[in-house]
Amino acid sequence: MLKAVCDAITHDDNASKMIDDMMFEMLKRKGIGIAAPQIGLMKRIVIADFHDITYVMINPLIVRQSEEKTEMEEGCLSLPGVFVNTIRHDEIDVSFCDHTLVEQHITLNGIHARIIQHEVDHLNGVTLLDRMGKLGRSNAIKNIHRLRKGFNK
Repeated sequence: MLKAVCDAITHDDNASKMIDDMMFEMLKRKGIGIAAPQIGLMKRIVIADFHDITYVMINPLIVRQSEEKTEMEEGCLSLPGVFVNTIRHDEIDVSFCDHTLVEQHITLNGIHARIIQHEVDHLNGVTLLDRMGKLGRSNAIKNIHRLRKGFNK
């Protein structure tokens, strides 16, 4: 499911229920961001909790990315225990609809831009594993299997 491109939200979708389910799961897992496919919903919704503000983004589209990029370690709710040094744009402009389906446009930078880029990756079927080299991916997959075995004992 995490490797598939998500469908756009329409007025016919029950976005409110999806948002509630996503928020519950993100808070339960102590996350700072979540995308709909992480809870099995193949729709274009992301939530990011920046502590001072929480963004609910329906059908987000990154419309501009700065040329400047920074490498930083990232984790993911879908890959517990896996951390990857990832290069992301320092600043982005995002167009999206809010929870009331009103169109919004914002500029984000730093960690805020990083979180949204990470979550939008999920909507496009891209995971942290896709951002790793072969050796790193192989080691991460071994760690995931080892962690899962530990949970299943």
